[in-house]
Amino acid sequence: MVGSWRFVARNRGVYSGRPTQMNPGMICGEVVSAGRPVSEALVGLNHVEIRNRGRLPLYNERGTLTPNIYGKTNSKGWFALFFQWDPINLGDVGDTETPPYQLNAMLPTGDGYGPPTVYRGTLIFVVSLRAIADGRIQDPRKPDSIASNTLRQAYRYSRGFPIPRLFLSPGRPSPEYYALLGAAEILT
Repeated sequence: MVGSWRFVARNRGVYSGRPTQMNPGMICGEVVSAGRPVSEALVGLNHVEIRNRGRLPLYNERGTLTPNIYGKTNSKGWFALFFQWDPINLGDVGDTETPPYQLNAMLPTGDGYGPPTVYRGTLIFVVSLRAIADGRIQDPRKPDSIASNTLRQAYRYSRGFPIPRLFLSPGRPSPEYYALLGAAEILT
């Protein structure tokens, strides 16, 4: 068990551990103003809500707990925000089914950024496609219109971004197979 956990020393000799393998998450989308894509807009993931716990603790790509995840749009106005979450929250995330999230988008101005535009959306709870194809685990996703639309939009917006191995977890079925995926079209 010790080999699969990284323990972090806290004050007064209390130790807190979390799995070294975190669950992935990705929200991708587009920022549009007056019908045109906006490049260099700053987009931030403010929070993800889960049932029974309030806000889901988010980790950046380095595995550090962070209150917000930020990124900028490319020349097409598209963005991709990658985050991680602790598999200890798997039950609460799964119980929520479509966790709501909030993005803040700020358009570039001559001397910084303008006021934020708030976007609220929902994430879908997905499973490693490799594990499903291999028959190791059942597909818990429901083929509803929200999931289909989110997958279609995420695929469209994610083209051209270096996507981590979100859905190709090797090995035996484990909590790390589950991921959160979202897509957003932010109109300002």
